[in-house]
Amino acid sequence: IQNELNTKTKLFIQVNIGNEDQKSGVSVDKVLNFHNYCNSLGLDIIGLMCIPPVNEDTRKYFTQMNDLNSKLGLKELSMGMSSDYLDAIENNSTFIRIGSSIFGERSQRIWILLLLLINLIIIKKSFSDNPIHPAVGL
Repeated sequence: IQNELNTKTKLFIQVNIGNEDQKSGVSVDKVLNFHNYCNSLGLDIIGLMCIPPVNEDTRKYFTQMNDLNSKLGLKELSMGMSSDYLDAIENNSTFIRIGSSIFGERSQRIWILLLLLINLIIIKKSFSDNPIHPAVGL
């Protein structure tokens, strides 16, 4: 599809930086070979991404990811969440995930998403009931 659209999807390689069984991703010792394989397929790898182990000092993992990303010559680095994004930025993270800081903890987020869904349903209903503004595709 991307050839038909004359575009290339930008991709990150997910690294299992803490070598945790419950997490997916490429192990640190296999990242170089996997990166080379992706390049041989013509994939546009722009950087690495990780989620470090919970309840550990994330800075050591962020430093390791930054070093690995630099060795591969990649420009983007996706790491850091609401609780540790400042440490991630200090280690050159260019993409951070701060949803909890914006939307609240996951238990609160479900209520926000539910309210948004209810509002969308109300909007759809009001458009479909109004013959002047038909809601095509809603």
